[in-house]
Amino acid sequence: MAATVEAYVGAILQLLHERSLQVFVHSVPPVLPETRHVVHLFNTAVKQQLQAAVQAQAGLKSQLQFVDVEGVLLQDGECLRFDGSHLHPSYSRHLQDALSCNTE
Repeated sequence: MAATVEAYVGAILQLLHERSLQVFVHSVPPVLPETRHVVHLFNTAVKQQLQAAVQAQAGLKSQLQFVDVEGVLLQDGECLRFDGSHLHPSYSRHLQDALSCNTE
């Protein structure tokens, strides 16, 4: 998993350096009970690496935000299951609420 997280965060940081972007990275939705444990580990590792990057490069703070919706989605988990493998469209309201908190 470490290699995947490193590649993922590396790609995000490369985009930030190559282009003038503001990036909001949201946690992977932990919808399926079978994968929740792995998704939680992945989200935690991504969040930690992004926070470390922001601390190492102060200029990234205004460009890079981790939008953590994992906890909210776990509370509403069963309602967000759509067909056994897809996320229900009502997920977007949770994402919108989280984005609003990160942009104010």
